[in-house]
Amino acid sequence: MGGKRKTGIGSTARSAGISLSMLVAAILLLPGTAQASPSYPEAVLLVSGFETESPYTSASSACAGKEGSEWNPPVPTGAEQVGVAHALRLAGYNVFTAPVDKGGTTAPITPPLACAGKGEPLPDPKSNVVISSNGGTADNGVALANLIAFLRDRYGVTDLHVVGHSDGGLWSRSGITQNAAYAGVNIQSLTTLGTPHTGSYLADLAIGLNDGNCDFSNRIEQRICDVLVPLARLVVKKLGTKATRELTSGFLTTWNPKQQIGSCPVSVIAGDHVNFGIPFLGYYTPSDGLVGLSSAQARWAIDVNGHLIPAPDIPDLREAGVYDVVHGASVGFLSKKNLLNQPQISQQVAGETMLSGSEPCNQPAAAPSRSGAESSAAKDQVQRLRGPLYRLVAADRHGRLPKPGPEDFAVTPQGVSVRCGFNKLGAIPVMGDRQLRIHHPRGCETRLRVRKQSGKGVPRALMLRSHPGRHVLLRLEGDRARIRIRGQSPKTFKALYLSGKKWHRLKLNNKGRTSLPEADGGTLSLRIRARGRGRGVPADSATFTIQR
Repeated sequence: MGGKRKTGIGSTARSAGISLSMLVAAILLLPGTAQASPSYPEAVLLVSGFETESPYTSASSACAGKEGSEWNPPVPTGAEQVGVAHALRLAGYNVFTAPVDKGGTTAPITPPLACAGKGEPLPDPKSNVVISSNGGTADNGVALANLIAFLRDRYGVTDLHVVGHSDGGLWSRSGITQNAAYAGVNIQSLTTLGTPHTGSYLADLAIGLNDGNCDFSNRIEQRICDVLVPLARLVVKKLGTKATRELTSGFLTTWNPKQQIGSCPVSVIAGDHVNFGIPFLGYYTPSDGLVGLSSAQARWAIDVNGHLIPAPDIPDLREAGVYDVVHGASVGFLSKKNLLNQPQISQQVAGETMLSGSEPCNQPAAAPSRSGAESSAAKDQVQRLRGPLYRLVAADRHGRLPKPGPEDFAVTPQGVSVRCGFNKLGAIPVMGDRQLRIHHPRGCETRLRVRKQSGKGVPRALMLRSHPGRHVLLRLEGDRARIRIRGQSPKTFKALYLSGKKWHRLKLNNKGRTSLPEADGGTLSLRIRARGRGRGVPADSATFTIQR
């Protein structure tokens, strides 16, 4: 695969020579000197992702098997360990795990939520080293950078390989760019498993539902919408609104250009168990149940409207395998095999992705010098986003939905099935939450029928229906934006931005130009609503989350 693999963690320490060993021994023999912590000059750091929990563990042999269910998934009694942490330790690597807290911003770093060897230090939870699995990309990057500094200061880590699962790969990329916090450490490689480098289509749909409005003239359809849209909002709130918005393609399209990484090996591993049957659309399918194949492989893709989703700029990108697995335990009902519990994937991480490149990840190639005017122009680089205009269509009193197009998705709660003729459509939970499920019609040529699995009454189902003749084009340049509706002209359209918990209207001139407000936490959410010309027709909506 190219590059030079680091052989033997212990070899780094031995290369320091006898003089260093004598110096350490002399220090330890000094009266009143406390025993120094073990030194691990070269190590691996594991970073779990979205909706997970992981303890902090040191590289001590006393912590083997205590890295948490993400990195050491449970196996039957007497069976061999299959996790990534076990495979790395078996290969001779010094393995640390980053503390990741589910649903919060801090976690107690005390046993049994942490492990360190005798005499080894634990990180102080007040020092902002704990990652929030439902938090923002920038904040979690800060926490990870602080943790790397802790490993440098207290464990002597100078060369580090990082392995990230799911969002852990994005947080790792964010932390790598914040290298001022851990000067003196070289990030030698990054390996990602199921990381949504260009976003997750399920996050796009979840946010589209979350931002949807129910404005039906039919009472039954309004009631259905009034149940499902609030349910979508509950799901997004549970998962973390900020984290979910930052998993969308719009956010990653605007975030990726701001990340500069050196020519170190970045190896990507993906799952492809789930297939919606949409040819040539790797952003959507095949997928691991949460992340599309092209996104996990950090490749460009085409969305359902035929528009480009650009790839991130990663100089030394390496495809390290595609497996018939799902994302993780959260979607285990789709398949028992996932990216973290298959020995061949763990061995792939340990055996072939720990490489060293021509330069560390955290030392990007120096950009050519620019004049002041050129620097200003680079800062205001033009970015273009395209988004589908979706309309919420509710099932009628007989449980029928319209004939779907190739870009349409049906949405139901648990206990409701969707059929095309006699064929029952498969379902994927929205972001792994089984309260709300997405069904793709797979080229159905007739109206969809919705059925409740038990009880009577009108089954609840919505269709996210893309308008076939329109989409939104958003042009960004610094704090300026231009919003246009391409295709069939709507009667009216308006643009809103989210500030706190309220949507506020943007002032647009007659060419759709506007100045964007300050972003909350570095991101800005926009919603464009276009009203059709027919009476009683709900508005079409497009949503964007952008990195300012």
